[in-house]
Amino acid sequence: MISTDSMDKKQLLNVVDSILLPLGYKRKNSRWQLVGAVVTKGVDLQRSRFANRYYLNYGVDINDIKDDNFSYHLFFQLGSGDKEIQKEIMDLLLLDNNIEDNYRSDKLTFYIKEIMLKKLSELNTHEDIVADISSRSFFSIIPRVVLDFYEIKPR
Repeated sequence: MISTDSMDKKQLLNVVDSILLPLGYKRKNSRWQLVGAVVTKGVDLQRSRFANRYYLNYGVDINDIKDDNFSYHLFFQLGSGDKEIQKEIMDLLLLDNNIEDNYRSDKLTFYIKEIMLKKLSELNTHEDIVADISSRSFFSIIPRVVLDFYEIKPR
């Protein structure tokens, strides 16, 4: 599991490409998009300012809402509520920790499919969006324009 070389950004992009491009996503720089009838699904790779760490952000934009003030109308980041899984994801996305590339690639692929793609697969229709918003205990990270569009009153 230990290697003398660590994965670089290009290799990380290739891992994400290998998952998203076959699903129809298009990549521009470090951002992938899949345009659907109701939503545009997006994924982006964000580099930390403090370490050779990356974050895998993802979400959806509602196509009927024309607003350029937000990266995503519904925003998520690859992670887990389980502390051990969260630590493993964070370690996998820290590229300076000498995790063997094949192991890192395999585990990232697993988490991207099991967490990120699973969530994105649930967000296809207006009803899906409303259900996701309604399931949340607070709305503070939902843009007001989205709440207004769906006529959802802030809690």
